[in-house]
Amino acid sequence: MDATLINPPPAHTRLDPALAHTMSDRAFRLYASLVLHGRTEWTSVSAVAQCVGMSNHQVRGSLAELRGSGLIRSQRKYVTGASGRRTSQVSVRLTDAGGPA
Repeated sequence: MDATLINPPPAHTRLDPALAHTMSDRAFRLYASLVLHGRTEWTSVSAVAQCVGMSNHQVRGSLAELRGSGLIRSQRKYVTGASGRRTSQVSVRLTDAGGPA
């Protein structure tokens, strides 16, 4: 096999940044899921939670841990539902190279 044909994955698809941090198993699991699914675009917290088989509530602490490590960014949007009630939706995405958010 020609070594020139093998390109390393882009920085945002590597697990190296997570391995360099001390983090909980649950936070690593979430980060690995984001990396493996190529979540470089904004993704809802509910979609991330569903992907790893957890509830929205169960992933909150781990997402805060990942934000604190600079591995992900988050954004909150306020939307008005069909009933007229205003609610917030949180989305997350990987940072470019696992650096500061």
